[in-house]
Amino acid sequence: MTEGRINWLGADGKYRTEDTGDVGDPGDFVLAEDRDGNTVLLEWDATAGEWVFGGPVNLDESDVTGIGTMDSVTVDTTAVLNADYNETVERHASASGTVTLDLSAANIHVVEAIDNVTVEVENVTADPAGNSTLVQFEDDDDGGPYTISWGDSWNTLRWASGDEVAEIPGEGSVRVGLTSFDGGDQWDALESAANFEEVA
Repeated sequence: MTEGRINWLGADGKYRTEDTGDVGDPGDFVLAEDRDGNTVLLEWDATAGEWVFGGPVNLDESDVTGIGTMDSVTVDTTAVLNADYNETVERHASASGTVTLDLSAANIHVVEAIDNVTVEVENVTADPAGNSTLVQFEDDDDGGPYTISWGDSWNTLRWASGDEVAEIPGEGSVRVGLTSFDGGDQWDALESAANFEEVA
């Protein structure tokens, strides 16, 4: 046995463990090497400061936790949790006057109006340039209808078929979808639905 090397089950054993360096100058540490295939299965790369795997790793559905950054060429999985795609809903209670939609906080907003509102937007990203939000306007105190004004922060606002949504129906609601493809310079908007009712 060479110093720093262990041949498991003797000189003819299939697996080997080895420190490739010298005393005072440690090299890579080979934890598992398949001598038949001349393949290092698991090795500590002292230069890169990381563990290197020489083949696939099957965790047999065991959990992996505490991962920081993971770089991968491909990901093959049998399931993606719905929680990965759920979105935060930001509610603007007792809304009146100026209501600002913070796209860094949420992309789905509910404006619970008790008076006329002017809608502004903030934290729109330029890179990536795609931004979108869905806004539900509700007559929260049944005192409507209330007017909706769209502030200057929307820059250019284009409405589907030219039909601007400018009113919250009395004792009702209206939903507006807005999308920008250029970092917020221009927004395309449309009324997506209004006055939902439960059907028995």
